[in-house]
Amino acid sequence: MNIVSKSTVKKTTATALQPDYVATTGTVVNTGTTIQVNTSGNLKIGTTPYKLLQYHFHTPSEEAINGVHYDANVHLVHQDAKGRLAVIGVNFKKGAANPYLASFWNKLPAKKGASIGVNLPSLKELLPASLEYYSYAGSLTTPPCTEGVRFYILKQPVSISAEQLATFQKLFPMNARPLQPLNERVIKSSN
Repeated sequence: MNIVSKSTVKKTTATALQPDYVATTGTVVNTGTTIQVNTSGNLKIGTTPYKLLQYHFHTPSEEAINGVHYDANVHLVHQDAKGRLAVIGVNFKKGAANPYLASFWNKLPAKKGASIGVNLPSLKELLPASLEYYSYAGSLTTPPCTEGVRFYILKQPVSISAEQLATFQKLFPMNARPLQPLNERVIKSSN
């Protein structure tokens, strides 16, 4: 999805993203198409509670903003009690090493199906200072590409070092789904 900021619909009252992530354990898995971290956490979107199911990485970013892809991104996949999915997308741009990634990045499993258990700091450490976002309805970008997913793509990127990016790209040089047409989707902006 290419998000064109000047074409977005500004929300008069944006729905707040309220992450409640704590330090926890997780399993880092090489799925054969990405690195996925199976872990737990809580999020409220407005008044609706969601549980974190997993998060996974793409390079370059799967969403472009004003035609520009970031170096990588992570999709945090959540589910509410009714089974509805909400994905928070966090973009990475090259800069300083990312401290959250540093907690497990040097242990990424190299073979499909391989996994390792890890201790993880609070996922809040991965989020940018601002939780302003673009939002749209779409589908999961990995099989089975389930429809009816609400995406919240954060506007502010976080850093990833060239070395951290190279570590991931050694396993997955390019694992982003091609940009999808907008079709009838409306992209909303939280501000």
